[in-house]
Formats: sequence, C-alpha cells, structure tokens
Amino acid sequence: MVKRRRHQRRHRRHQAVRRIESILDAVRGRDRDDLDRRQPERGPRPRLLDVERDGRLFDRLAALDFEYLLARNFAAGLDTLRLLLPQSVLGRAQNGHGFWQDEHGTPLAFRDATANTLNIALGATTSRLDLNAQMLGPGSSSEMLGLYFADADQHFDHNTSQDHVSPNAFSDLLFKGALDDRSRAVFRGIIRVHPKAQQSDAYQTNRNLLLSEEASADTLPNLEIAADDVKCSHGATVGQLDEDSLFYIMSRGIPQERAERLVVMGFLGEILLKVSLGGVVEKITSEIERKLANV
Repeated sequence: MVKRRRHQRRHRRHQAVRRIESILDAVRGRDRDDLDRRQPERGPRPRLLDVERDGRLFDRLAALDFEYLLARNFAAGLDTLRLLLPQSVLGRAQNGHGFWQDEHGTPLAFRDATANTLNIALGATTSRLDLNAQMLGPGSSSEMLGLYFADADQHFDHNTSQDHVSPNAFSDLLFKGALDDRSRAVFRGIIRVHPKAQQSDAYQTNRNLLLSEEASADTLPNLEIAADDVKCSHGATVGQLDEDSLFYIMSRGIPQERAERLVVMGFLGEILLKVSLGGVVEKITSEIERKLANV
C-alpha cells in the first residue's frame, strides 16, 4: 500500500513536469505579441504569481491564465515561479487599481503556541479579508495586526473573528487605516469565548483616520461571551486629522502639507513598530509615502 502511494505521488509529479515542459515547448519561437494574444480577457478568479530571479523577488503578477504566465516568464529566462493561490491579487498598474482582492486566513494556535498575522491593504479597487483566528489549546495566543490606506474609490472590507475555544488563551487585534478621496472601509470583528474557555484574555481595536470629507468608514466590533471568568474589550474610532497635533507641528515651522503627512505616519506607525521584518516595513512605508504625496 505504501509503495503504491509513493508511486502515485511520483506519477503526479512527473505529470506536472511534463505539463510544464509541454507549455514551454509550445511557446518556443513565439514572439511577445503572439503570447499577449493568448491571454484570456475573462475567466475565473485572478491568481497571484511571485516571480523570482537569483533567489530574490523579481516581479509579482496577476493574471487569469496561470499557464500563460508560466510560459511567458519561463521563456523570458526567469528561474523560479512560485504560485500563491488563492491568496491576494495584486496588480502592477496603479498599485492594483482595477483588480479585486479576496483573502481568507485561519491561523490556528494549539497548546502554548502563538499564531501572529499581519494584513496590509494598499492596492486593489475592492479588497475583502476574512480572518478567523482560533485558540485551540491552553496557553495559546494570537496577535492580529492590520494596516490599510485607501484612496480614489477603493473599498476595503475586513471581517475578523477571534475564537477562544480553550481556557487560558490570549488574543489581541489592532487594525488601523487612513482613508482619502472617496474611499471606504468596513470592519466587522467579533470575539467569541466558548463556554469552556475560562480565563480568556481578548482585545479588539479598530481605528480609522479620514483625510477627506467624502471618505467614510463603518466599524462594527462585537463580543460573544459564553464564559464568566474572562477579560475582554473592544473599541472603534472614526475621526479626522487631529487639529492640535497639526498646530503643534506647524508651530515648529513645518509646512501644513508636511505636518499632515507626519500625523498620518504617526497614526499608522503604531502598527509598523510592532513588525520586526525590516524589509517589509520599508516597502510598506515607501508605498504609504507615495500615497501621501497625492493627499
């Protein structure tokens, strides 16, 4: 039985290799225009491809036809393609405008384990996140961080849940976002404490900063508690730029435009300070600064 399963796995791998080789054979000798004509205009949900060269991220592509991308980029001499499906969809043009992003995540934390998540929403015209963290063992914990910056007519929809199934578990959610132009953000979060999850410790916070009169944010935090020995809290805010902070910064001789950018970066910086991945922080910061240049 074991030998047969190993044989089946090897057979499937060989089939995948032959399929890739057949795609490459099919595109050899074809020019770029011919490949462009083969890309379908409509189809199933877009997929995200990370294209690597020499161990580094070379490009990130979204397309409806995985085989088209595979053929085109291997023909271009790239060494590795990594398929991430069906996570996020990011577009290259205008930071994803015109694309739809749909992401689902279920981090599981068992006994004495930690499951931390970081979700960033900057691109895509419409973005939806469904994130369900589950504390399934005593001593488990989860930190859920989220940062978003929307402009133009972008719409970001975040749905989160913190499920405390086992006792003596901890979870902390903090989502912060800035909204400009006609953009909109929606947050729906719930903390569920099951009957046997005594001594649970759970927190949920969503804060929104509106940078224009047409931007809007709807936030709906919730608690669903079925145990009596717990510490749980939730909170949400939607507000404009802090006039006192702006006045203080401008009184030091800093122009208003620069002062507004500093306030926004300070507001979002609470999330970035919790991220230990330096390269990730730099990329996020540069993209936020690019968006702030248009505020």
